[in-house]
Amino acid sequence: MDASMLGGMEGMGMDASSTGMFYPTDSALARIFWYIIAGVMLLALLLNGLRAYDLWLRRRTSRTKSITNPTRPRNPVLQFYATATAIVREATYPQPLTFTGRWFAWLSPPPLGRLLLLFCYWSIIVGILTWKSIAHDAYYFERLGFRAAWVSVTQVPLVYLLVSKTLGLVTGFPYERLNWLHRWVSRTLLIIVTLHGALFLAEWARADFVAMELGLMPIVRYGLGAWGVLVWTLVSSCAPFRNMAYELFVLQHLAAAGVFLWLVYRHVPSYAVYNVWFAVGVVAFDRTALFCWSVYRNIVLKHRGGEPLSSRRLGYRAELQALNRDITMVTLRNVAFKWKVGQHIYLRVPKIGIFESHPFTISSIPATSSSSPSNDVRLIIRAHSGFTRRLHRRALPSLQGDSVVMTAFVAGPFGAPPAWNSFETLVLIAASTGASFTLPILESVIDDPCCVQSIDFLLLVRQREHSNYYAERLRSTIPRAAAKGIRLRVEIAVTCEQISCRCCDFGSDESRKETRRCRCKANCSAHTAALADDPSDGPIPSPLGTASSDSNFVDEITEKKSGPGSSSQSSQEPSLLAQSQELAILYTYGRPDITSAIRLPVEAAAGETSVAVCGGRELVMAVRNYVAALSDERAVHKGSGAQGIHLHVEGYCY
Repeated sequence: MDASMLGGMEGMGMDASSTGMFYPTDSALARIFWYIIAGVMLLALLLNGLRAYDLWLRRRTSRTKSITNPTRPRNPVLQFYATATAIVREATYPQPLTFTGRWFAWLSPPPLGRLLLLFCYWSIIVGILTWKSIAHDAYYFERLGFRAAWVSVTQVPLVYLLVSKTLGLVTGFPYERLNWLHRWVSRTLLIIVTLHGALFLAEWARADFVAMELGLMPIVRYGLGAWGVLVWTLVSSCAPFRNMAYELFVLQHLAAAGVFLWLVYRHVPSYAVYNVWFAVGVVAFDRTALFCWSVYRNIVLKHRGGEPLSSRRLGYRAELQALNRDITMVTLRNVAFKWKVGQHIYLRVPKIGIFESHPFTISSIPATSSSSPSNDVRLIIRAHSGFTRRLHRRALPSLQGDSVVMTAFVAGPFGAPPAWNSFETLVLIAASTGASFTLPILESVIDDPCCVQSIDFLLLVRQREHSNYYAERLRSTIPRAAAKGIRLRVEIAVTCEQISCRCCDFGSDESRKETRRCRCKANCSAHTAALADDPSDGPIPSPLGTASSDSNFVDEITEKKSGPGSSSQSSQEPSLLAQSQELAILYTYGRPDITSAIRLPVEAAAGETSVAVCGGRELVMAVRNYVAALSDERAVHKGSGAQGIHLHVEGYCY
């Protein structure tokens, strides 16, 4: 029996036999890995600092009346930063492939930017794994097996760190933006652990004492148990199984995370157990901080105008109102905290589910000052299954009467959205309840425009009734935007309702308030008519470069304002922008032209444009790919004079 077999008999884990032979190199490489992680976090802090400086400069410049485009770079440093940013955006925004359907959508690969990041991560892992470990001698299996063990145990704290909600406070990247990386690091960990076990099993099989190792070495059994937990976690985390019973998935996932740490603790030797304690420390700090923060959030101590912020001292008054057969509005009255537009909170309603807490985007804007009469949080929730369906059932009596009142508890707010008023042009695209994300952006920017001069708002809904709540709020924003000098265009695209070609006959009262454009072959352009042939839900973009003119909308405004009894004094007529406010919203029927909705405002912008999209996979992929292609086509910040195109994506699911 050779030396490698004797070493292997001492255990599958990182036992004492590796201390003198492999420990110095392996432990040094483990430290190097964390030096790299620390360097990445430092780079993130530096980039956040540079963005903060750019934001401060834009806001200061916007107060200078002589500068009409405050979002344009004003010095060589910012110009270099803008050019580098444009190159990175064009390389990272596209999503070349996505799958559709309930059973296959979850198999869609990440966007190109995430794939590049994963490639860098895997390159580091492979480099550490193979550094001076590939030598076909008597210690080949043992040396590579111990190296894989070190690489594996070093990833354990990273897996738990990436789900820490407090990590975003340090890096500026909120936890929901890192959840995808948590899953991929976990998958990578499973592969390396499998390699670690396979190498030792191969060595033992050569000596024919696999059964002896399993019977005599407890740490081997603990290692196999940890591997089994990883396999179970991977399978149960797949979207089809996760969505069957999400609440059950969360409970078993938390339990599996705890069991896995205990099994790893029993498996690894004392000189590597610090990795386990590192992970335990991350979890303990995160949970403790979140618990204290949640208690602080739900105990009402402050007062507004001499009155309690809430009628309850513990928790908040939650008013449930069913808006239709699918949508529930939850209003938390006079909350004792501020939030940024685009953030979300975790909602817990004990009467609906005492152990359940779910994230929802805040669809209202915070009170502008402490003297404001109220500071309500509104959540627009579509009923699917589980918690949201039970919540909607409890709210159904409100269709015939007053709102249903319950006590609710919140955690948060979470998220790190950009400063929306630091762009010159905003293009806001949402599908269905995704307007809960984009509509507050519109309302907040109108209250404080700063750099914003133009806004295009597009909402896609299956049925028109699904837009009623949002349409009411949108109508109130249009005159306010005109008063602030902001060009605002609002379009609601109804994708599933069938209407006749005589699309102007909607009743005199309604037609005085809204303009409708039917996407039918008789009245629309060729590429728009093609979209009308398929009324199924979900956006399909036009071919790259296709753009439809918005002159028809202007013509409709002009025709409506002219006619019998109209004044002949054109000099006394209000401006076209003011006239359009009476029409309020442009309704279209059929699938909208996503490319034109983005291209037209981008081409008209003299400063940076931000495109914000919230919707399903197809919509997000279409916007991602088109923004990247448009930026490359216009040679943004590459000497053409074209300004940057920023993209912010919010998805319905991870």
